[in-house]
Amino acid sequence: MYWLYLIGLPALLLLVITLFRRLRASQTGRMTYSRKEFLLSTEERLFYAALREAIGENFEIFPMIHVEDLITPRNPSLVDKTWDLLDTNDEAIIPFVLARKSDLGIACGIQLIQHKGLRSRDKITNESPLKTICQAAGLPLIRMEAGPFYDNEDIRQAVAEAVRRGDGACLFENLARLGDARARRNHDDRIARRAARTGAERESHQGCKQPAH
Repeated sequence: MYWLYLIGLPALLLLVITLFRRLRASQTGRMTYSRKEFLLSTEERLFYAALREAIGENFEIFPMIHVEDLITPRNPSLVDKTWDLLDTNDEAIIPFVLARKSDLGIACGIQLIQHKGLRSRDKITNESPLKTICQAAGLPLIRMEAGPFYDNEDIRQAVAEAVRRGDGACLFENLARLGDARARRNHDDRIARRAARTGAERESHQGCKQPAH
């Protein structure tokens, strides 16, 4: 029986200490949160350094931007399956966004593609809801393969091409808006001229019906 006391008492004491620590932690809020030491992962920091060297001082780099901070659905009341897939595919955040240094206008987004080992039952697919949404919104998206080494010239050319596409899309959108505004003005002018012509014809008709004195 003596050996039961030798085993049971330390176990009971350990249980009491554990319960006391958990109770104290729940009351004081300790051991509830932990913070990251770095904003980006090691792989992302490697790309950030290469990206900074490639673009020079022409753009500002903003990491970890939520898609909804850059793009919003035109009709939020409708069910958008592609938008809903952003969280499912872990694409709700754009790893890097470049903005023009002069006015912080959005130039493009950059997504790092992780190549993970596929199991036999996994399907190989290139579908990306983020890519689809960015194309529909006219936001250039650079998709680069993640790796331990990056070529600065490749990054520079990819950014230059994306910025040209973005400027072209903005120009097209501005032209479309200008065309819509002109079409509305022409439509209003036609209605005004038609109303004026109708009014003149009515007055002339009434004048012809007046009896001669």
